[in-house]
Amino acid sequence: EMQREALDSAAPVVRERLPTRGVALRRTDVGGLAAELEGGSDPPRCGTVLLFEGLVDCLDATGAVVAVAVPSGEVLSIEPHLGQICFWVAEYGMHELRIECANGVMLKHRFMATSNLGDFAEALDHFHDSCDWVWDGHWTEELEEATMELLAALDSHFESMEAALSRSPMGSSMLSEIGPSRRRVESSLAKALEGHDAQSVGRVYGAVRSLLSSQSLLDMFGPMLGGGTIGSLQDSPLYQRVIDFEKAR
Repeated sequence: EMQREALDSAAPVVRERLPTRGVALRRTDVGGLAAELEGGSDPPRCGTVLLFEGLVDCLDATGAVVAVAVPSGEVLSIEPHLGQICFWVAEYGMHELRIECANGVMLKHRFMATSNLGDFAEALDHFHDSCDWVWDGHWTEELEEATMELLAALDSHFESMEAALSRSPMGSSMLSEIGPSRRRVESSLAKALEGHDAQSVGRVYGAVRSLLSSQSLLDMFGPMLGGGTIGSLQDSPLYQRVIDFEKAR
């Protein structure tokens, strides 16, 4: 939306300098439609003008209908002609180039349009996937010991937390906010100990991350609501056991 607003507010001279990228189209041997992007297979970015080449050669006869379906659900018609055919990619998401031939055969080619924000989100997904599934599947005594110690530290930490929050009239409410994160960690740890399951070991990372985030919020707002404190989270035994577990994993 920001890119579109910037383009709409730009001067006409700037609008004429939109980035372009060539797309060579051809029909495949199996009756499909293939496209080769200029500069590699990376998806085009929003705001790019795609220059389709070879579109007319893909048509079997006159009377074919060409259109592009955009992420919003609209289907935009394209008038086939010789030379390059320009299409401005204005939306993030999956697009589909469609050619309906005169004989009723439908040729389709799907392509993704991305943006800086989309690339960041994808990189963040890959990062968390790597963190979740960093374990190589080899269960060791060190990993089992770290898992047991993390489970014990979790119980001790919540005992201290319950004692600290018992003095607050909103203590039970604050404990209920962090309760689901605790149960998720305990469940993942128990399954990891019982079955040495890679999925459960991976889920421990996400569960602990959620727990620590909730704990940080309690540390911030707990004293304001009349609750006691249990010290800095980074200095707690639980935090150290989390580090030991990650090292063993």
